[in-house]
Amino acid sequence: EKHPTTKVSVSEVIIDVLDENDQVPTFPHSYTGTIKENSKAGTAVHIVPMIKAIDNDIGNNSMIEYSLSGDGADMFTIMNSGSVIFTPVDPMQMLDRETRSAYKFKVIAKDMGGLSSATDLLINVDDENDNAPIFQHGPLFVLLPEIAKPGSKVVEVRATDIDEGINSKIQYYITGGGNGDIRIDRITGEIFVVGSLKPGTIYFMNVSAVDGGGLSARTTVNVTIIDVNNHKPTFDSSSYNFNIAESNYTNDKVKLGVLRARDEDIGRNGLVEYLISSNVASDFPFSIDVHTGELFAQGFIDREQREIYTFEVTALDYGEPPSNSTVEVKITILDKNDERPRFYTDPYLAHVPENLDPGHKVTQIAAFDPDLAENGQVFYKLGAGHDNKFYIDGKGIYE
Repeated sequence: EKHPTTKVSVSEVIIDVLDENDQVPTFPHSYTGTIKENSKAGTAVHIVPMIKAIDNDIGNNSMIEYSLSGDGADMFTIMNSGSVIFTPVDPMQMLDRETRSAYKFKVIAKDMGGLSSATDLLINVDDENDNAPIFQHGPLFVLLPEIAKPGSKVVEVRATDIDEGINSKIQYYITGGGNGDIRIDRITGEIFVVGSLKPGTIYFMNVSAVDGGGLSARTTVNVTIIDVNNHKPTFDSSSYNFNIAESNYTNDKVKLGVLRARDEDIGRNGLVEYLISSNVASDFPFSIDVHTGELFAQGFIDREQREIYTFEVTALDYGEPPSNSTVEVKITILDKNDERPRFYTDPYLAHVPENLDPGHKVTQIAAFDPDLAENGQVFYKLGAGHDNKFYIDGKGIYE
C-alpha cells in the first residue's frame, strides 16, 4: 500500500547480452555440383544453391571458414563465399570423366571460435565428346557363298565409345565399296546382302563408326563371293558320232575328235575331267584324255568283228560333292578291203561226159567276201591247167 506522500520516478535500463560462441555452424542440406570434363584450372563448379552454412552467433563468432576433406579434395578449393573452384596440383591436369566420373567429399564449416560441422558435396563430371568410337576388332575378311539371298547376314561390325549419353551413340556407314549389293544397318552394324552376287567378286568396303558428337573410327571389311558347285558340266552336243576305218592301231594313237563340256562354276568347281563311264572290256580300242576330252583309237579294230561301238562318256567337275553329266558316243567302223574271198567248198569236184557240147554248164562255183560294198564283191576267173577247154563267168558258173 502506498503512502499518500510518496513520490515515484522511472528510468529505462538496457542490459546487453554478450555473445558467447555456443552455436555450431550448420548446413541446411548436402550439395551436388557439376563440372565438365577437360575443364581447365580455375573453372568453378556449378552448384545450386550455393554452399552456405548458418551460424546463429554474432560478430566474429558467426564468421565461417570453409574447407574440403576427402579423396580428391586436393583438386578443388572452396572459397569463403561458398564457391568451389577446380585447382589441380598440376595446372595442366584436366578432369577426365572416363577415368573418374564423380568426386564425393566433405565440406567443413568452421567458425572463429573453433566450432564446426560438415556436409556432403558430390561433384559430377559431365561428359564431353572427347573419345572417338573404337572398333572391337581389326579388318574383317568374310567368305560368302554366291547363293546368299537378299537379307542374308554377312557379318556384324561393332564399335564402342566410352563417352556417355548422345556422345556414346554410334551409327555405322559403308563409306566405300559394296556397290549397292551389300548394305549396313546403321544402328546394329549388321552387314547384309541386298543384291545378286557373282562368284569371284571381292567387295573391299570401308566402314565408319560415327558417334553423336561427330567423332569417328574406320575399319575395313573384305567380302569374297565364293563359288558354290551349283552348275553341272554341259556337253556342247547332245551326242557325238565319229567314223574310223578298221585297222590295226596297236602301235598308233589316232585322234577321232574332241568332246567338250563347259561348267559355269569357277575355280575347281568349274574344272572338268572326262572318263568313259560304260563298262568296257580291257581291250577296248578307244580312250579319252581325262583333261582335254580328246577321243583316241588305239588297238586292233576289225569291222567284221564289230561294226559300231556305242558307249557313254561322263564329264565330272571337281566340286564337293562333284556334279556330272553324261553323253552318248557312237563310233562307226568303216570297211577296209582287208579280207580275201573265201570259197564255200574247197575243192570243187565236177564230172562231165566226153563229147560234151561247148556251153554246157559243168558246175556252180561260189565264194564270199566279208568286206562291204565293192570290197565285198567277188569276181571269178580260171587259173592255168584247163587247156582253154573251160571258162567261168562272173557268177561262178563253170562251163
